[in-house]
Amino acid sequence: MIMMMMMMRCSFVRTAVRCPVVPDWPYQTVDTHNNTYNTTVTFWCDVGYVLFDGTTARTVKCLADGTWSADVPPCDRMCVFSLSSCAFSIIIIIIIVIVSLEPPGVFHG
Repeated sequence: MIMMMMMMRCSFVRTAVRCPVVPDWPYQTVDTHNNTYNTTVTFWCDVGYVLFDGTTARTVKCLADGTWSADVPPCDRMCVFSLSSCAFSIIIIIIIVIVSLEPPGVFHG
């Protein structure tokens, strides 16, 4: 009887919830690589780098379902208006300005 109770008790033991491993992106620092349930991880970008939304830091939490509360994206070089880092953006801006300066009804074809 005791053995049967012990076996029943063991069948309800839950394994520890873990989230995916925190990515080790370049140009980014994390305060911990712990990925167990309820752990909060803060990461921030190096100087001159930002996340896709323009911020430089984010905090995520490992949830009970084994997922992070938000993405852990890589840091990208901050866009400064120089031809070496953001040439495409500058070209688009120039085209928009030129098109907006065209008088209405004038067509160059």
